[in-house]
Amino acid sequence: MPATASVGRPEERRCALRLLGGFHLVDHGRPATLSETARRLVALLALRGPMTRRRIAGYLWPEATERRAQGCLRTAMWRLGRDTDVLCARTDVVRLAPDVWVDVDVFLSEIRSLTRGDRSVGAALCTHGEHVLERRDLLPEWDDDWVVLERERLRQLHMHALEELATLWADEGRWREALDAALQAVGLEPLRESARRVVIGIHLREGNVVEALRHFDEYRVLVRRELGIEPSGHLTKIISAACSMTDR
Repeated sequence: MPATASVGRPEERRCALRLLGGFHLVDHGRPATLSETARRLVALLALRGPMTRRRIAGYLWPEATERRAQGCLRTAMWRLGRDTDVLCARTDVVRLAPDVWVDVDVFLSEIRSLTRGDRSVGAALCTHGEHVLERRDLLPEWDDDWVVLERERLRQLHMHALEELATLWADEGRWREALDAALQAVGLEPLRESARRVVIGIHLREGNVVEALRHFDEYRVLVRRELGIEPSGHLTKIISAACSMTDR
């Protein structure tokens, strides 16, 4: 993923582009009305970074001949330039202008900070409720292959970040925030065992053994029904150890 824009606040930049939850471009404080092709061109550059005209044409018009695709791209860029100067074209390479703020860049910046174990980020996220704590898919109504791939990549990164954040807050004894983040990860993928393990671990560290057992039983029933398998031995050992402690 490219760093195409500042990761500060959208009001600090001339243009603000939001792709999480749907396409929305604000230019000089006003929503920009773009054609479907223009939106896809802007989104592609925001997600993939600077690209040659040939590559852009191949992504956006994969079934057209190269000559036809290049012609469509020239028309799309000309029309987009009439509405906004969000693009920066130099010779054969096209990119977003440097003063375009992109919400995906902020999202990825938060994730990188969390995976580095930056505790100050966890505190800031709790205070401001930034992107990692928001459940919004990337361009949910789009079915282009390159969008589907990036959407799944972001979804996986989001789940990892939520698990990291939950663990960070649990280490600080912030049980409510930790459990909320962990359950959001479960909501993104109910069959994901690592997210379930974080939830169970938080319950156990807080002393809520019954809640941990209840959550484990719900997960065991789910994976049996959906996948025909049992939870991993590692998770089962965690639960067995907790039960042994309560029997003493």
